[in-house]
Amino acid sequence: MRINQFILFCSFIGMISCADKKEQTAVAETPVKKVEPAKISNAWRSFNVGTLKITETGVGKFKVGQAYPAQFAPLKSDVKNIIKKTAEGTETVESSIIKSEGKVLFAVQKSKDGKSTQELTVYSPEIKTNSGMGVGSTLSDITSAYPDAKVWYTYVSDKVVVESPSLGNTQFIIDKNGYVDASISYNSDKEVLSLNDFEANTQVKSVRIY
Repeated sequence: MRINQFILFCSFIGMISCADKKEQTAVAETPVKKVEPAKISNAWRSFNVGTLKITETGVGKFKVGQAYPAQFAPLKSDVKNIIKKTAEGTETVESSIIKSEGKVLFAVQKSKDGKSTQELTVYSPEIKTNSGMGVGSTLSDITSAYPDAKVWYTYVSDKVVVESPSLGNTQFIIDKNGYVDASISYNSDKEVLSLNDFEANTQVKSVRIY
């Protein structure tokens, strides 16, 4: 009787062992799925933000007064409402924020019908004029590149603007904290200042094309 029980016990253990081997074999034979790397478009491979230039008319495909481009890959666009200061108060303007790899490059204000580009504001230090001027450039750099540059302040938007006849409708918005006095006094909405009233290392904060 005991011998029969022993034989049954051994048979039971053998069955469990065989089942484990089959399960391990099945796991081992399961094909491993390879994770394919994300495909990168040729547009992304060849794109470099530094190739975009600030001109009198705009940046890249975005030209003031011309149709808003339907395609501008690999750049991305987010639509945001921006509050702008005007002589009458404030107004909310819908702008397209143009980005590359998550970084903001510039903002585009469209015409009221949304069909054309009305104004651009560049925020990326990688996008320069043909003279190499842009966000991060100093006032000294700008006056060297554009000897005919002038500076003025507007209380309407509380901005200090540097512009040059050779730049057309392009303006450098500089850091007003570079003003040597405690504050800027004004008697009009466009107060002409002296370049000597600012520190030479005062930097450009943004570039406007209108």
